Amino acid sequence: MNSTGTLPEYETDLLVEDAETKITLENTFLKVQVSKKTGNVLSIYHKQLNKEILTAPGNRIQIFKEKMLAENPAWNIDPNYDQKPVKLEEEIQVELKESLNSYDNYNT
Repeated sequence: MNSTGTLPEYETDLLVEDAETKITLENTFLKVQVSKKTGNVLSIYHKQLNKEILTAPGNRIQIFKEKMLAENPAWNIDPNYDQKPVKLEEEIQVELKESLNSYDNYNT
């Protein structure tokens, strides 16, 4: 970040495709597809290796129930949290937003 609090100008080979069901981000090395319905990473294709990196959808959004006890403060995670998943009843919606200047108001 420069002295004005903004990111310096830079060149990128990033290509973005915003299709009906997925968003695709692609550069020289990777092609990544994200589901707009679930937010799951559907595919990470390594272009130089000509190989799909994921064997199943990645980055699954999950919520778990956790019982707060007096001896288990908020910053301690219940050791059995993963046994209490909450089913998401509603679909999420993933949107593509351009934010090259998102650091304008960032204070260090």
